[in-house]
Amino acid sequence: MPESHGTVLAVDPPRNLAFDWGGDEIRFDLEDAGPDGTRFTLTHVLGEENTAARNSAGWEVCLSALDAKARGERFQGPHAGVTTPWKEYYQGYLDAGLPSGAPIPGA
Repeated sequence: MPESHGTVLAVDPPRNLAFDWGGDEIRFDLEDAGPDGTRFTLTHVLGEENTAARNSAGWEVCLSALDAKARGERFQGPHAGVTTPWKEYYQGYLDAGLPSGAPIPGA
């Protein structure tokens, strides 16, 4: 990916982090979900509509890696080669009608 820069918009440790990243607003919120868990909420406000399918597929892979890590499992991540599920997620979002057309890094 090309180098990018962001600006922190809000910080409330350990509950919230919001930042501008390349014209998008990304927000991570953590909430107590009882004695055995934490609820994680990701909000991504798109700067450009045509990035919806691409970014959604990317978040699927990233959040799957985070979930695996939290369970102590190994996950190869979004650059795991031909076995990465990214393209399947992307096609699913296209089939669901999410806006697309933004360049896909590395493609």
